[in-house]
Amino acid sequence: MILGVALALRLAHWAAVRRAPFIGAPVMDSWEYDRWAREIAGGDWLGHGRGVFFQAPLYPYLLAILYKAVGPRLDAAYLAQIGLAVAGCYALYRAGRAMAGERAGLAAAALAAVYGPFLFYDAQLLKESLAVTAVCFLLWAMAWAAGAGSEATTPAAEAATAASQATAASDVSTAVSAAATAPSEAATGARRGAAGRWLLVGFLLGVLALLRENTLVVVPFLLPLAWSGGRAGAGAGAGPGRHAALAGRAALAPRAGRSAAFLAGVALALAPVALRNGLVGGDFLPTTSQGGVNFFIGNNPRADGTYRPIVPGKQIPELERREPARIAEQVLGRPLTPAGVSRYWLHRALAWVRSHPGDFLRLTLRKLGLFWSWYEWPDAVDYYYLRGLSPVYRLPLLEFGGVTLLAALGLGFLGSGRARGLAPALLFAGAWMVSTVAFFLFARYRLPAVPALLLLAALPVAALVEAVAAWRRERTAATAPHAATATEASPDLGRTAIHRGSAVGAVRAAGLGLAVVAAFALPRLAGFEPRLDLVHYNLGRLAEERGDPALASRHYQAALAAAPDDFLAWLDLGNLAARRRDWPDALRCYQRAAALEPDSDDAQSNLGGIYLALGDLAASSRHLERALALNPRSLQALQNSALLRLRLGDLAAARELNRHALEIDPADPAALHLRARLAPPAGR
Repeated sequence: MILGVALALRLAHWAAVRRAPFIGAPVMDSWEYDRWAREIAGGDWLGHGRGVFFQAPLYPYLLAILYKAVGPRLDAAYLAQIGLAVAGCYALYRAGRAMAGERAGLAAAALAAVYGPFLFYDAQLLKESLAVTAVCFLLWAMAWAAGAGSEATTPAAEAATAASQATAASDVSTAVSAAATAPSEAATGARRGAAGRWLLVGFLLGVLALLRENTLVVVPFLLPLAWSGGRAGAGAGAGPGRHAALAGRAALAPRAGRSAAFLAGVALALAPVALRNGLVGGDFLPTTSQGGVNFFIGNNPRADGTYRPIVPGKQIPELERREPARIAEQVLGRPLTPAGVSRYWLHRALAWVRSHPGDFLRLTLRKLGLFWSWYEWPDAVDYYYLRGLSPVYRLPLLEFGGVTLLAALGLGFLGSGRARGLAPALLFAGAWMVSTVAFFLFARYRLPAVPALLLLAALPVAALVEAVAAWRRERTAATAPHAATATEASPDLGRTAIHRGSAVGAVRAAGLGLAVVAAFALPRLAGFEPRLDLVHYNLGRLAEERGDPALASRHYQAALAAAPDDFLAWLDLGNLAARRRDWPDALRCYQRAAALEPDSDDAQSNLGGIYLALGDLAASSRHLERALALNPRSLQALQNSALLRLRLGDLAAARELNRHALEIDPADPAALHLRARLAPPAGR
């Protein structure tokens, strides 16, 4: 039934939004994944033109396989993600059952089935849906491996017991022999089984790293779990002296085997990508080359905990790769490999951290607050905007705030060995938080931690079900005919005890019920609204792509009404004005954009072009020189500068600027057209 509810909710949401903006027409990362998958499905399986991967590659490759099978259909991708998400709910149930019991497993799956952000990402062309599914299977595998860990230590414990018994008979040689020969075949088989399970855990973690690269930070946090076999205090209690040492040596081999298998599994998943990166791009990086760049974005003097591009206005995927490399090479004065670019930005971030420890600490605390915030911080698509388009969200679905409330309440249910059972989930959730806060935050970046939190949140829900069942049993007992017989000796005392027990059970059930209701209701009462500046800006981009500049202009103006300091809206509004040759309006927009981001080479270059069109050659020269100082490889600034030199009659300088532009991009249409204009007349 739970899986049926999960499927029905997701299908209903998909049907409601499948033609909506950003779903039927992807933007930003979704658009790039679609384009990349089409390239791969078209035959470029190694991605020769991309060099070392800059974005995690697994999602577009899986998308390409789907496109190859059924064609490039977005609905097919969404339906596949929905099917895998439902499978993930089942995997979470199995993980919860293994870690905390049947009721907890069912509760975790039920919470996942009705978790609003899961539905949101299951119908988007983003890797988050698959990442959540991968985490659910990873948690199941960890629970399975941790269960094997305790079993795998049994033969070693038997060996220690045999040694101890032999010592009691004062036969030291027998003790040594017993420790060495106690069921070795069973021990070997158990070690191999446990190692195989931890190999699977490592492989699934490696798969997750190919969806979300910060997973590599999680690896050292989970390694102690593999070492201990998933239980605290493994190997303790073997006894004093020489026999404790024998037991310690006996336990060392399976621990090392599990740890090695775990690391081998991670390497096995990453090896094909590392090999491909080395062969195609020259750097044998295990995932991507953006680690240092992302660390700098999250840790620098301008950082606020969210995404702020290194170069203002350059946040489309292709420019996110190109611009950090261009700046690093410009500063160092030499070409850099992708790994070299990553190191450059990593070292810059670490230098700032060392020189400003107080600012770094405050920034980290802010990022921790963002991670646990109830608000769904948007990336390209606003959760609250799309939620308003889907009738499914009129239902009382679970939100992140509710998960945090239930998980906090679940901490009180970790007694009686439950903390040990839930150790894989607790470790993973904490490690994911660290791996995310180390960089920067969008709500979707914390999403892989949610399945682990749901296992903790399931404990009070399971306790509620148990409390209601116990209250019903007590109530039935209080009214059953045999109750009178059982209390004939002291009828008043017996009836009082029964009714008191029933009342206590009712109070406990009511308290837990109120807590669960509050967890569902309170986040919705927070009244979070869509970020209309982001919504309208992206709607404007879609309108431009469809060839509707008038609609695009209205959306950009609406974005500015919501956020008057929206740099990109001012810049793109100026571009629309320039295309219709409304130079005064374009000048006004570009001046505002340049005032907001003085270091934007696009704004400076555009200002130079507008002043050139208006005939103010001195102002044009100032802004174009500024643009080229910021970015010597700006094709737009080079083109405008060449046109300026042509206007000034400096044909040689115009040709040199044009030549430089064509060196950067030999296929640039504007530069090719200008080269034809600048070519000497035939016969000269």
